[in-house]
Amino acid sequence: MSESELVSADRMRQTARSCGWTMEELAARYLDAARKDLDEVAHALAARHLEDAGRVAHGLAGASEMAGIPGMGAVLRRLEQTARAGDLEGALALARDAEARLGELRRVLAR
Repeated sequence: MSESELVSADRMRQTARSCGWTMEELAARYLDAARKDLDEVAHALAARHLEDAGRVAHGLAGASEMAGIPGMGAVLRRLEQTARAGDLEGALALARDAEARLGELRRVLAR
């Protein structure tokens, strides 16, 4: 995924400005919340609680879109839908994809 598909710098600037934060503060807050939420998704999937995984993915997808990180939002929306459809294997694959994108996002935002 390209950097421009993963992150919208303009949207991030808008969101940071509207919250009274710097871009760095927004990035740090997002990364912290995303880490916690993806851990919660992983635990829910391990326990086969797909409804819970879908709920958490839904919340993080919205936060991602609001923060200007559409690349995460897109995979999380698919994860939400897949979990709510009861597809454990598909949800696990999408959770791995979200983890990989979070790692990529950390590298992009560190620049």
